[in-house]
Amino acid sequence: MSHIGADGSSIEVIEHDPKRMIMKNFPGGLLTHADALAAVQSYLKHWLDRVKTICHFVAYGGLEFDRPVTVSRPVLEQLDRLYAQAPHHHPASLRCIEYCLEKLPMIRNVAVFGTALSNTIPPHACRYPLPDPYRQPEIRKFSFDAAIHLDAARQAAERLGKPLKRLKLITCRLDDQSSVGAVAFGQLIDASIGFSPADAMIGLTTSGPVDHSLLISLMRRFNLTLGGIQELLNDQSGLRTMSGMNANLSEILTAAGHPLKPYRPSRTLSRSERTGAQRATATLLHQILSRIGSAALHAGGADYLVFCGEAAATHPTLCSLITRQVRKTFKTIKPFVVPVDPELLVARQATARPRHD
Repeated sequence: MSHIGADGSSIEVIEHDPKRMIMKNFPGGLLTHADALAAVQSYLKHWLDRVKTICHFVAYGGLEFDRPVTVSRPVLEQLDRLYAQAPHHHPASLRCIEYCLEKLPMIRNVAVFGTALSNTIPPHACRYPLPDPYRQPEIRKFSFDAAIHLDAARQAAERLGKPLKRLKLITCRLDDQSSVGAVAFGQLIDASIGFSPADAMIGLTTSGPVDHSLLISLMRRFNLTLGGIQELLNDQSGLRTMSGMNANLSEILTAAGHPLKPYRPSRTLSRSERTGAQRATATLLHQILSRIGSAALHAGGADYLVFCGEAAATHPTLCSLITRQVRKTFKTIKPFVVPVDPELLVARQATARPRHD
């Protein structure tokens, strides 16, 4: 489901065996997640007897949820208490789970957590230097897309015909919320991570890392509340704000001079849009290169730079630019592009052996 709450909402139904995709558009838009799920339920009404599991991606599970779990009402209450760590993602996830529990009680609901595979990152890379009583186990940095980085590394190793446990790889996910990881000898040891997704890297509407002193200054200067700061960092910042374009990452990259492959211009861009897109893209590249350099050093070097994500597949000039810059320091590193299907990853995790609480 995409563009919920806006004109041009759509639903994609993807079958992996056989591989095919069906799309249904709603030009007038779907106002809420409940409206969207009701449309999905209606659209799939003849298939519902074949559905065994509904898989939900939940960005943050903390230390409490380290593997997929079958969702019940008590579990939903536990998840509701974790709202603060992923305010941009968590509410939508919980609304979808709530709808499915109420409207489709005969189907098992399983939650898969973005943070579940963060436990291989060493403590010195994910702990905050806080005093007691604030130095709690759950107050730490997490990788919110560890599964994607590990799957990209696995695919690269398979294509190379080499054991993953003998490789040192830097994985670079390029999409609306880009991220970088280091997979050394089969384990994720470093990632562009934070206490929440907003701190990881600049996103479409998220700020990326911001000095906490700036936040205090903004609150005092503009009389902002905690809720106001949260909205500022999660919904009003990022690539859209910097570029001045109400667009997705692909459109911003195209305006900045990294066209789609194949190039499909939709309209003529103004000079201010091109300038803004170049400014936003330069900031994104600066953060990506900084993260790649840090990850490669922590891994003790790297054999391959593995790109994944929608923009990696459709904007080859961006991958080439990143590779050229990285090779100025890591001269022997080789680029690699692999496809990653986040929805399929979630389904595979959910149908493995979920926990029952």
